[in-house]
Amino acid sequence: MFRHDSKFVDPTFYVDPLSEEFIGVECCLRWCQIFGTCRAEEEAKKAAGEAEAAQRLYEQESARATELIEQQKQIAAQEYQAQDVARTEALIAQKESKRALDVTQRQVAAQKQQQSGLLTAETQMAQAELAGSAAGTEEAGGQRRRGSAPKIAVTKVSPKPAIGGYGGSAPGRVNPTGLNI
Repeated sequence: MFRHDSKFVDPTFYVDPLSEEFIGVECCLRWCQIFGTCRAEEEAKKAAGEAEAAQRLYEQESARATELIEQQKQIAAQEYQAQDVARTEALIAQKESKRALDVTQRQVAAQKQQQSGLLTAETQMAQAELAGSAAGTEEAGGQRRRGSAPKIAVTKVSPKPAIGGYGGSAPGRVNPTGLNI
């Protein structure tokens, strides 16, 4: 029952509160108030209060959850950027180490080539010395050695004048260029 339901039971009891005749104070009592059985309304008020508190708690928790999600997104973005920077640095370091390795390999190859060149030059010098000492002993012995070693050219000089070429050319073998070929 609502507050004004008792007024509409019998229209003779109703008094217009805005009229001049109204001089009394309206009193509205319910039977549950008299007998003390109005707990359903109190329970409804209590349940409404609990529902409001639960709604506020839900809103607070959802705000906290969205804030945590935003923080996690920011942290994930920062971690991704850090990984990207680390990946880039690792690639740069790998390229630099590869360049350093190439330079080192070139230096090692150049040193080996230089050492082999020195060894070759030393062996050629030793062979030349041996060939020179052998050529000196062979010329002294009258034998000439054949091979790829350079030989000493000897030009014969004749006491009589000859036409063309160098000394020792026969007059019939005169070359128009003047060279004894």
